[in-house]
Amino acid sequence: MFRSHRELICRALHAASRPFRIVRRWFKPGGAILTYHRIAPADSGPYGITTTPEHFAAHMEHLRRTCRPMSLTELAACTSSGTVPPRAVAVTFDDGYVDNLLHAKPVLDAWDIPATVFVATGYIGGEREFWWDELEQLLLGVRELPRRLELEVSGHLYGFAVADPAHREALLWELNTLLRGLPAEARNAALTAIRSWSQAVDRTREDRRPMTAEELLRLSSDGRVTLGAHSVSHPDLSCLPVAVQRAEIRESRRSLEALTGQLVAAHAHPFGFCNAETVAIVKEEGFELACAAAESSIEAGDDVFSLPRYIVRDWTSPTFRRVLEHHLVDRHPARTL
Repeated sequence: MFRSHRELICRALHAASRPFRIVRRWFKPGGAILTYHRIAPADSGPYGITTTPEHFAAHMEHLRRTCRPMSLTELAACTSSGTVPPRAVAVTFDDGYVDNLLHAKPVLDAWDIPATVFVATGYIGGEREFWWDELEQLLLGVRELPRRLELEVSGHLYGFAVADPAHREALLWELNTLLRGLPAEARNAALTAIRSWSQAVDRTREDRRPMTAEELLRLSSDGRVTLGAHSVSHPDLSCLPVAVQRAEIRESRRSLEALTGQLVAAHAHPFGFCNAETVAIVKEEGFELACAAAESSIEAGDDVFSLPRYIVRDWTSPTFRRVLEHHLVDRHPARTL
């Protein structure tokens, strides 16, 4: 009860102070980094990372008309130099879904908006879905499942009850949390075991596949879209030993540079999670900037190796405008795990 009462007071004080924060923006401009994942027709997927092309087009129109869209590297440079312009916004995408080329690129071109696509390079080629999508297919794409899953992961035995279909999504999130902290080999072994248990058909859905090398080159050919490193296998880097973190970060960059012949300056931590070792590795590997998990506005002088972003959902235009205005004004502590 006390916590609830305190929370109400904090919210009231925060709302009351908003006019002062807006005035503060006159003297210290702030920016925001938007994060998209999939741009595709609406689906009922459990992750909430799909934005419809119609909503995405409305978002980009609003940015062009009311904000100052700029590339992520340009925004980071302004942050370092203390010259962040008012209403600066950078657009980013995570993972490397094929719909970024098919549905997002034409809209970015139409409104002349630069973007950065962070690519999990181990999936380039589109022959296998991203591991979280594969996990979804194994659990939710099968009519009937055995009543119990016994799964050995890195020498530990886990047991999960599957009492009825309503429990499947809870199991999905539980396994997602378990698998994202594993190195690639252990995660793939777990997925193979889950596939054998569920007896799901091994297939890659065209609308969820990662881009091929040729598609990535098409996406970035005119320079409006730049590619950034996003690890090789998309793990939670903060859970992994330093040597494994370094290999994930280094090899992701090397793959992209070998593909494009261009310097890769930006890294985004998968899931936004990192620790002090992760940040140190990114600096040592020569990146110019990195994005983390905090949802906050950006101000001059911020650490360019812990840039905050916020995830955009499938919002209508009014909701997008409201959330964007919030993030251009409000500031929260950076989050490093």
